[in-house]
Amino acid sequence: STLALIDQFEGEQIISLDLSDHNVTRFQHLQEEFPALKKVEIVFCDALDYMQECTKKSFDLIFIDAQKKLYPAFLNGAIPLLNKRGVIIFDNIFFLGESFDSSSNTPHKKYLQGFTETFLKHPMLSSALYPIGDGIGFACLKQLI
Repeated sequence: STLALIDQFEGEQIISLDLSDHNVTRFQHLQEEFPALKKVEIVFCDALDYMQECTKKSFDLIFIDAQKKLYPAFLNGAIPLLNKRGVIIFDNIFFLGESFDSSSNTPHKKYLQGFTETFLKHPMLSSALYPIGDGIGFACLKQLI
């Protein structure tokens, strides 16, 4: 996801958080190979902990691709960090189509159905879901609209 963002946000600082040592090490090797990746700060940490600790920062874009059951916690953590013109994006919101499959009764479906309802009705956000890839949820603060 970070690699895709680099092309679209040229000149911007990107902070990528990952709890996988393998992913962090892999990305560090890619930074050596591709100079454009050097502007990305990769941080090995729990993203929810990071969100709670960086209360003095604000972000233009917060992209979340994490465990689906943690999406509500990520939403609550992201809102205070969003600058007034910022956007929150949740990836894989349809989770392989399970959100719409009436025969599916998996935990992912339950998590995402509950989350998308909260996401779409959140009093501070203007939110929408788009069928791009495996589903993307976009939100911005309502005060802008």
